[in-house]
Amino acid sequence: DVRQQLLTLSSLSEVLRARVQVNHVEMVDGDAWLYTTGEVTGRLPVMGWVTVLSWQREPEVARRQGDAWRLVGFQD
Repeated sequence: DVRQQLLTLSSLSEVLRARVQVNHVEMVDGDAWLYTTGEVTGRLPVMGWVTVLSWQREPEVARRQGDAWRLVGFQD
């Protein structure tokens, strides 16, 4: 889903910028819960720079898979 959204955004914008800040990390049953704040902006040919997505202190879950961490999403 995220891949498709990024492809769509990049097809509409000349340039995309993303800023993500990690606010807090805690371990819950072996998973890392990351709380992030961020913004994605894009430069559209006629309009210039516009915010296409923003969020504040949203949770994301990561799990260890072998030697790496993989984002697995957050389900309410």
